[in-house]
Amino acid sequence: MVSSIKQLTITILIFFTLTVQAQPVEKLNYLFENFQSKNNFSGNVYVSVNGKALYNKSTGIANHEFSISVDEDTRFDIASISKQFTAALILKYWEDGLIDLDAPISEYLPYYRSDIGKFVTVSQLLTHQSGIPNYTSLPGVWIDSLRNHYSFKYLIQHFCSGNLEFEPGSKFSYNNSGYVLLAGIIEEISGRSFENEIQEKILNKLGLENTGISSREQIISNKAYGYDVLFDEWQNANYTYMPNLNGAGSMYSTVKDLTKWTLALHNGKVLSKKAYELMFQPYAVDNDWIPPYKNAYGYGIGMLNTRKIIPEELDGWNMYFHSGHISGFSSFLAYYPEDQKIVVLLSNTDGIRTVNMNDLTISMIEAIEEFSEVSSGK
Repeated sequence: MVSSIKQLTITILIFFTLTVQAQPVEKLNYLFENFQSKNNFSGNVYVSVNGKALYNKSTGIANHEFSISVDEDTRFDIASISKQFTAALILKYWEDGLIDLDAPISEYLPYYRSDIGKFVTVSQLLTHQSGIPNYTSLPGVWIDSLRNHYSFKYLIQHFCSGNLEFEPGSKFSYNNSGYVLLAGIIEEISGRSFENEIQEKILNKLGLENTGISSREQIISNKAYGYDVLFDEWQNANYTYMPNLNGAGSMYSTVKDLTKWTLALHNGKVLSKKAYELMFQPYAVDNDWIPPYKNAYGYGIGMLNTRKIIPEELDGWNMYFHSGHISGFSSFLAYYPEDQKIVVLLSNTDGIRTVNMNDLTISMIEAIEEFSEVSSGK
């Protein structure tokens, strides 16, 4: 009799545990499907906790011409998520004594206009505080100029060398030109292409086999095509010559590789402790990047305090993130230090708003935390 009662108790506990584990997945699925239907999301979502997958879903079409579906290994252009790879490589140069973050960029780019280069520092490029005009905001640049096969030096000299819009270091203004210049600095210091340096110094060392510099000409296996949705009709996205975005947004990846990268970056496998602290210091605080949350920017990475009510004594950031947008693709990568929760969204649909991807991410994390409290008896 005692044995039967004990066995029944164990069965009930197992059932309760499995039910609690299933509940957050059901909630995450509800949240994602609602988001997907409202945003024409085609792509992958991947949620993990402490390095273990909790929710993984693929939806939509990777290639409409041949009706090839998205799967968990589909590669997507990640656009501005690329910036954290560029920032990490610059910091590795700093660790090796190859670059001074406070030095003017004219020391490393001899072909750049010196009247501006002598006033702008490497650190100001990293934190979007250079004052140099953003070349991707130039009229018609996406449908005209970025299609052309420029040399990288020509791109920098003719598109990233405008007159200063404000005094360097005086304000934050999100800027792709700064990260193109950082890629140019990497090429000048190394004497090699930006692609080769990223591949050898970062990707190969971490075993990121599904991440690299994208191309609209070369065949990249498992690579999704990019699309726009216009009046409910799917259309091929505008052509872009991807080297024109080196440093700022030229990379592709998968949800699993970005999860692997994020864990490596935050667990000391990429940078020294001192370099890591430099990367994640809030240099520009309380900008309006992701309203209504308190947010800031480090080196190639954003940070949020997602608590909607913030007491004066509450400090610190509970989410590190970056979004990405390029012709045909939208992306979002978020990391929560507590329990190393990671959310990755990669889509071959253009124009999905950052704020919408951020709202989905926060809702998913809140659902996970809510059910964690229930399962722990809090």
